[in-house]
Amino acid sequence: MKLWNVLKTFSVGVAAVMLLVGMPAFPTAAEEPLALYIDEVNVDEEVVAEDKNVVVTVSVDGNENGFLAAEFGLNYDSRLTLVEVNNNFHPGERFVYYNNETTHIIWFSGANASASAGASSGESELFELTFTVPDSYVVGDQYYIGYSWTGASNSSAFWYTNKDTNAIDSLQVNSESGYIQIPDKSAPYISQEELQLNQNGTAQLEIFNYVGDSTWFSDNVDVCTVDNGLVSAVSPGTCTIYALAGSKLLSCDVTVTRGYHYSMSSLETVYLTDPNQLVILDYPSPMGMVTWISSAPSVVKVDGGVITGLKDGTAQIIASCNGVSYSKTVVVNYTGSQDTTEPQDETMLGDVSGDNDITIVDVISLNKYLLGDTSGLNDAQRAAGDVNGDGKLDPTDSLTILKYVVKLITEF
Repeated sequence: MKLWNVLKTFSVGVAAVMLLVGMPAFPTAAEEPLALYIDEVNVDEEVVAEDKNVVVTVSVDGNENGFLAAEFGLNYDSRLTLVEVNNNFHPGERFVYYNNETTHIIWFSGANASASAGASSGESELFELTFTVPDSYVVGDQYYIGYSWTGASNSSAFWYTNKDTNAIDSLQVNSESGYIQIPDKSAPYISQEELQLNQNGTAQLEIFNYVGDSTWFSDNVDVCTVDNGLVSAVSPGTCTIYALAGSKLLSCDVTVTRGYHYSMSSLETVYLTDPNQLVILDYPSPMGMVTWISSAPSVVKVDGGVITGLKDGTAQIIASCNGVSYSKTVVVNYTGSQDTTEPQDETMLGDVSGDNDITIVDVISLNKYLLGDTSGLNDAQRAAGDVNGDGKLDPTDSLTILKYVVKLITEF
């Protein structure tokens, strides 16, 4: 049997195989449009001189329920040579492929019905491609790697998210191609090629490897403006900032969001001072569903990472995914009367978070403080954390509170 027929037979029989192994045959439809991403790899000339093999990663995003079956192709620069496809990843290991060295198209066929192993609400790696750069390379070369939606024998790409939905249209629209590039280190370059700003936020762009006057402009001043590299976000949307450095035209793509985004992995405290603010907490690279909890729901409500302050006070927001948890201190001060640096209320010993209860949240709050986030606790909370009564906060206090939470001790 020809390989293309094998691949087609593999795809047609996917649902039956998954039923046999007890996997759900048809996941629910994707909540977000599917998208495929190919890395943009910049390789130093010194690295290429030693080893001309370059690894490029392909990922899928936007379907937290997994996918049923897929066929699609990658077309690569004819100057490149494919060395290896490493698909030992979930869901990459469920793909088979054929490399047509004449047309320079790699055609993939695969299946996966498991949400935990499938594409998640964050990017999920499908496979890594290793290419060899030609001996004749020169500095400044760029080798394109893109998508092919048509394979040999008129086979068509598809990406099923359930038994009725062919998602290839949205996949084509949202997918992003990549490249391997050997940049010229002496050429002018911009400090950032992509930028995300909150509304009313600013960021400074710079040009390196260039001495002289440069001209800056925005292609959409309704979204953001630029003055000598200082980008100011005006309203939600996308735009591109351009800089002309001599004969070199540089660019930075800017996305302006309506909300204010804060990473859960950072130590900074979030202060809510305007009830009309849209504040969003981002879990770093989630590989599944994220569970959100507020230690004081009467103070701060959390819904899918969006937080809403209900009254002045302090709360800990905890986000968990696949056993990995992050905690973020949120201080609400809408009235302007709350002084977060002075004691507000009498706090019970061990209640570091100030929510009138002693839980794992208090351990997390104290550990954040010990790691350097000193802005999240007021005097009363710091006093509550000194359960050993030695006048200082240290890991011993954290361990003692943890013992209390798991009931190894019954009092401080």
